[in-house]
Amino acid sequence: VKYLMNESKKGNVQKRNGEPCTIYGPISKLIHVQQNYALAIETALGANIQNIVLESEQDAKAAIEFLKVNRAGRATFYPVQTCKAQ
Repeated sequence: VKYLMNESKKGNVQKRNGEPCTIYGPISKLIHVQQNYALAIETALGANIQNIVLESEQDAKAAIEFLKVNRAGRATFYPVQTCKAQ
């Protein structure tokens, strides 16, 4: 996750058409909760707290390919465009 975020900031994570991926970051950096709920939220999310939120499925595919090519591990992605409110 750290490697991908650093490379994304440098503009190195790109789609096939050369556009940079829109990566918002890991859930841990995107959510803000009151301090008295922090431990409960962290416990509930578990390892999912490091999952990465990005704009689209194309961004996710490009990020997966980037990790593969650079042998930089694995990550789980949440494309915003595919998320639906309930």
